[in-house]
Amino acid sequence: MKLKNIYKIDSNSGWIDKLDLDIYLKSEDGSEINKINNLSFLELFGFDKFDADGNSNPDGKFDRLEGINYNPSTSEIIFPVLQPFGNNLPFQLNDSLKYQAIYDTVKTVLNPKKNFAIKGKYRPR
Repeated sequence: MKLKNIYKIDSNSGWIDKLDLDIYLKSEDGSEINKINNLSFLELFGFDKFDADGNSNPDGKFDRLEGINYNPSTSEIIFPVLQPFGNNLPFQLNDSLKYQAIYDTVKTVLNPKKNFAIKGKYRPR
């Protein structure tokens, strides 16, 4: 199955609650970063636009907007654009980080030197 803009969270219960996640860039040496040019990947990918009070002020945390960026009943994260790690990678990121092959190639052939990882925690409902 080719990856698009909806990513399934591996949930035993099938329903997630209190989702908290972050996006990291993993390098060949195993190191990980979650910011570039002082902007978090959550903000660059459109997952952090508001603070805890709902004001338009990114606070470094995943904005849980049910039905917009996640679906608790299907355990899915929803990116605002198709193929977010390929041609639609946020413009603030270096083009060398684009990995269009993830959408065009079978999984067994892929071997990225750098890749993104979505990590987080949730509570099953």
